Amino acid sequence: MALKFWYKASNGSDNWAVAGNWYNGSGGSGGTTTVPTAADDVVIDAASGSGTITIAAAATCLSLDCAGFTGTLAGTSTLAFLGNIILGSSMTLTYSGTATLGNGTSYFTSNGKTVTFNITVNNAAAQFILNDNLTMSSTNTFTLSSGAVSQAILALISVGFFVSTGSTARILDTTVYLTGIGTVWSVSGTNFGIGSSIAYITNASSSAKTISHTPSSAPSGYVFRQTFVITGAGTGSYTLTGNFQDLYFANTGGASFSFGNSNIAGTFDLGTSTPTCNMVWNNGATTLTWNADDVQTMNIGQNITITVSPALSYTNTTGYPGTINNPFNKSLTGAITINGSGLYSDNLRTTSTITVTAGLLSSNDVYCSSISSSNANTRDITITNILYLTGTGTLATVTTTTNLSVTIANIYVTNSSATSKSLTLNSVFYPNYGGGVYLAGSGSGTITLAAGTSALYPIYVTNTGGAPISFSTATIKSIEFSAGTNAVWSNATGQTLTITDSLFIAASAGNPTLTPSLIFTGNGTYVVYVTLNGKSLVTGTCTLNDTSYLANYMQYIFDGFSSNAAFTVTSAGGVTFNGAFNGPSYTSTSAVNSDFNSSLTLTGALSLANNTQSNTVQVLGNFSAATISHLATGIIYLYGTTNNVTTSITLNNAASLAYFYHNGTLTTTTFTITNGYLDSYGNLNCTTLTIGNGYANFYSNVVTLTGIFTLTAGTLYSENCTFSSTTFVCSATANSRSVTLNLNSSWTLTGTGTVWNLVDGGTLGAGTSALDIYITNTSATAITFAGAGQTYRRLFIRRGAINTNQVTITGSNYFIGFYHTGGSTQTLTFTGGTDTYIFDTFAVGSSSAVTNISSSSATVPFNIYKSLSGLVICNNVSITRSAASPADTWYAINSTNVAGNTGWIFSAPSRRLSSLGAG
Repeated sequence: MALKFWYKASNGSDNWAVAGNWYNGSGGSGGTTTVPTAADDVVIDAASGSGTITIAAAATCLSLDCAGFTGTLAGTSTLAFLGNIILGSSMTLTYSGTATLGNGTSYFTSNGKTVTFNITVNNAAAQFILNDNLTMSSTNTFTLSSGAVSQAILALISVGFFVSTGSTARILDTTVYLTGIGTVWSVSGTNFGIGSSIAYITNASSSAKTISHTPSSAPSGYVFRQTFVITGAGTGSYTLTGNFQDLYFANTGGASFSFGNSNIAGTFDLGTSTPTCNMVWNNGATTLTWNADDVQTMNIGQNITITVSPALSYTNTTGYPGTINNPFNKSLTGAITINGSGLYSDNLRTTSTITVTAGLLSSNDVYCSSISSSNANTRDITITNILYLTGTGTLATVTTTTNLSVTIANIYVTNSSATSKSLTLNSVFYPNYGGGVYLAGSGSGTITLAAGTSALYPIYVTNTGGAPISFSTATIKSIEFSAGTNAVWSNATGQTLTITDSLFIAASAGNPTLTPSLIFTGNGTYVVYVTLNGKSLVTGTCTLNDTSYLANYMQYIFDGFSSNAAFTVTSAGGVTFNGAFNGPSYTSTSAVNSDFNSSLTLTGALSLANNTQSNTVQVLGNFSAATISHLATGIIYLYGTTNNVTTSITLNNAASLAYFYHNGTLTTTTFTITNGYLDSYGNLNCTTLTIGNGYANFYSNVVTLTGIFTLTAGTLYSENCTFSSTTFVCSATANSRSVTLNLNSSWTLTGTGTVWNLVDGGTLGAGTSALDIYITNTSATAITFAGAGQTYRRLFIRRGAINTNQVTITGSNYFIGFYHTGGSTQTLTFTGGTDTYIFDTFAVGSSSAVTNISSSSATVPFNIYKSLSGLVICNNVSITRSAASPADTWYAINSTNVAGNTGWIFSAPSRRLSSLGAG
């Protein structure tokens, strides 16, 4: 090994390869020697002159010491060295070739000079050691092909480009600043090791920079993942691909950055370490993976803009869960996959999907287009505040619940598009942390919710885009179409929704177009509120069926109700409708009070089923239905002014009579009281009314039948009432019957045949003494009055001017007054052998036509008695077989004594009538 000095007389310049410029001593002393070889130490010092040394051909040396040199080192050819290099602080350096360290240890001292040449470390045994900071120009490259780069003191490398490829061992143990443009970092292969190295990208230009760091292994004791810090104020874009330890983005020039398929082991900081960082993440369709057993953290700063981010994959299996800190509510755009230890976040946001394959997802808030977790791996999803689902289509896919733990406070569906979306929850995946499901957003696309069969949480509809809302068959706590929403309940057909608490539809909501079948079951509270604000439930049936321990005590309060489907009460303590009820039918099979504080309008039936406890309906407003079927123990109260039942009313409860009350006009076709109790305080219009067993009480009203009034068994009672029917039939002689018509009641009979058919037998109690009866049919058909030997106030027979009209009176009856008028020849027949008592007036006969009075028997006369003193005078009558008494009372003037008469005087009376007389 020799020590060789450069000297050129008169500060001359020459090429490195000229042997005559190399001496054995400084300043040209010791004689000349040969051009340096790899075994020679080279000294270029102050005595070497101030000329230029040019490396114009490949050069070698063991070491190079330029301390004190005031000249210039120039050239473009290579320089191979094995030892130390010292640059002089006063020298000029323009050399732009490549200096390559071979099999040796080199302490490199730059003495503040900017290195203009490339440096390559290329030997497995090479040790490149920094004695001070190495600053290379932004066009130079530092290449580590094999060997190690380190620092004797705290020092760094500043260079345009760093390159390291191959499979031999390479160690980088110093900080590197990269100042170039283009591919400023290119590391690949295997056996690349990182010590304390951090790479800073500092270029301030508008040119693009690429970082490619793809080694896959490191020598023992090292890691192959590099840490990068992107700084400066440059606007040029950054592209990163590879395996990274930590990444810090601190650029303040608004530069954009993107990743190729890459892996990160540690911290990914987007501008939080430099709050003024304003970079833009604008990525292609790639994947960013965390798969190392290290602390994995992403920090997203305030001024970062995320235009497009890649897919994120957390796949580490034995290390720490990853963390995303997002205090400024920045949203990623790529899909996030968790398939390892897991991921923590305070505010996890992406416009794409989140998939939990294994491990933990824990965050305060989560925003994603959809979420899925469907396998048997151990998984834990914990969202302590809100899960926002912003996508379309299927928003949640959680089909396998084995080894899955879920804690979610609230779920919001927030998409703003016109595309439909659906959310399926189940017995594990649902809001179970005291919150609910919000069908929100401003989108107009249909939202479908499948909530599962045991979803005891509320559902809030807050959508402002007029979206159709649909529910699949489920059990839920409550539904609220909140104030401000204009969503429309437009359900898929064939679905049933079980609600354990309340239903609310705001006035601002759209009118439902199709609703599911609804079952309200109660949830252990005493009151369930259903507020529809005038909205119709349209299509689905509604059932109240309390299955809780408070069954038959639950109170349901509706502000009103409207639907095209049936309403059924199976189990409830009470139901109140504060507004109008409109529907096809209302059926109660429960011990319940149904209070309708407004009108009740049904196109079908009001049905009260048989029950041992009270089943009561009260309607304060007008009532309308096709039928009423009251088979229950309990009462129907109709307080409205107008009550219309188009087909029939049936009261039938044998155990305890079905009670019916109405106030105001009641109109129906058929009214049947089989086992019932009727209290009528308003007018009643119907075709037929039948009392099979029970009671019918009428108070100060008008009862108008176009057909038959039948009392088979039971009681008919009235006060101050006006009845009208074709006939009245009370002829079931084996039954107990009671007819009490009090306080000036009247009955108009418009039919033919036996229009009053009161037949004695069984137990018949008839209180008809205050009853006026009018027979008004004017046809030629015969009419019979079967009085059953009862007392009547007055009987009026008014059959008009039709000839041959015949009226037959059967039974031994008592009349306070008996009146027959007609304008044609008519016949009045009494059953032979019967006794007819006239208390006061017997007014029969007309000057315009003969009235025939006769016995129905050809041999037996009928008996007629005048109870009160006074005369009876009949005009223009023809009498056959009538025995009248007392004597001197019965006169027939202008009349014919046909045959068989006694007690009649066929001439004018000789005295005036008394004040008590009539006739």
